[in-house]
Amino acid sequence: MAAWKRRTIAFALLLLLLTWWAARLRAHSTALYLVQSQDVPVLVLASLSTFITAIWRPTWGLPQRLPKWWFLLGCGLAVAALLAWGSYSLLGNFPLSRDEQMVVFDM
Repeated sequence: MAAWKRRTIAFALLLLLLTWWAARLRAHSTALYLVQSQDVPVLVLASLSTFITAIWRPTWGLPQRLPKWWFLLGCGLAVAALLAWGSYSLLGNFPLSRDEQMVVFDM
């Protein structure tokens, strides 16, 4: 087994162990509640996807040369436009963090 595969599997198992530990903690803390209710499902998915990536590696690789600069610029602008559309149309420009809420409040 390749060294990168062993390290990736060890990282996935360590992440899963830390996730299990965080899920089993018992205390009356807002931070712990937020970790257990929001972060644990994401960490489980991250560790499982890392493990699956180590076992089954995609067959595609990097291209031999980069695309033209104008194509990369166009793709970047398209992604930025989609993000702006999603932020304003779908989410109603809802502030996701407390910092963003305070900026809207100060306006």
